[in-house]
Amino acid sequence: MIEAVLAVTLGVTAGILTGLLPGIHPNTVVFTIIPFYFVYQPEFSLFMAFISGLSISHTIHDFLPALFLKSPEAESALSSLPGIEMVEEGLGRKAFILTVIGGLSSSLVFIIILPLLFMILKAFYPVLNRFMGFILVFFLFFIILDSRSTFNALLISALSGLLGLSVLSGPRQQFILLPVFSGLFAVPAISYSLFQDFEIPRQEKNFRIASSRIREGLTGFFSGLLAGVIPGIGAAVSTTFLTPFMDSDREGFLTGLGGVNTSDMLISFLALYLIGRPRSGSSVALQMISDVTIAEVFFLIGCSLVGAGLSGVVSLRILDIFLKLVQKVNFRPLGLAVLALILSVVFYTTGFYGLAVLMTSCFIGFISLLTECRASAMAVLIIPSLTYFSGSFI
Repeated sequence: MIEAVLAVTLGVTAGILTGLLPGIHPNTVVFTIIPFYFVYQPEFSLFMAFISGLSISHTIHDFLPALFLKSPEAESALSSLPGIEMVEEGLGRKAFILTVIGGLSSSLVFIIILPLLFMILKAFYPVLNRFMGFILVFFLFFIILDSRSTFNALLISALSGLLGLSVLSGPRQQFILLPVFSGLFAVPAISYSLFQDFEIPRQEKNFRIASSRIREGLTGFFSGLLAGVIPGIGAAVSTTFLTPFMDSDREGFLTGLGGVNTSDMLISFLALYLIGRPRSGSSVALQMISDVTIAEVFFLIGCSLVGAGLSGVVSLRILDIFLKLVQKVNFRPLGLAVLALILSVVFYTTGFYGLAVLMTSCFIGFISLLTECRASAMAVLIIPSLTYFSGSFI
């Protein structure tokens, strides 16, 4: 038990680092260490504990660069506008704490309804699966029509879909999503942040947060549930879809967003057993190593909840440290170092083929960033999923 707690703690620490460094995703760490797992073969339970801590911790801490460095990942991109407004008003601390409250409250909702979710999801998913093709078409059109420019969104969706169809049927499928998502989201975000001014106004330390904000994590939970069950849409798309149901003020919106990624990760671990298909990079990695039993799923969820609680407490201290670093550290050399790390990891895991995929993904990613149609890039998974579920149209 002590070893498992230590593994979760180590994962939380790694999640803090991936969360604070723009563009570094947990998948980068997960797929980098998998070869070492097969070499040294530690206990699978310890590996699960580490992965759970890493994944949950990242979902909480990745709002920091999104808010203060204006460098959001795809999952936290929606937080950039209302969150950056609060940062400019000196309320950045409050904005981040609201996302933490959302993440922790969605975890609480998950615990409460887990028995019901376990029964319903297993029984309902086979029925849902028969209509999955129609559901994916609906979300694809929703992404395109909800964008700032229908033409740009259609173009990016088409390019991303072709990319997804090409790489998922090509060689080295185990790690190929690493250069794909690095190019679509990480590299453009980091490159953009290199040209940003990181001077931020003084941030207030004294403020009040209404206790009712905890309830708004409920919407974030259901948005994460949607992302965890339907393949390819991701947290950003599901959040966009459920935005009309969120609180209209920006504080409620941020709280809801804080719950999306955390609940999405928890649902993806549960879906690994109930559905039999991975819904996140972390669950893909676990499935690559071994079939996950029901006992291991509950162990994984338990470790995730421990990681969420630990991350929530630590994040308040990390917030102060991060704000001091933003004022003192030159992030341009750090950004260049992160880009070099991404290139190295991609080449290590996928070789020259992966570098070619990375360059292609970057081309699409920069277009989506400049046209503000980043959600459309999720077609890289939606369109291949559509081909898989094409039988539902017949």
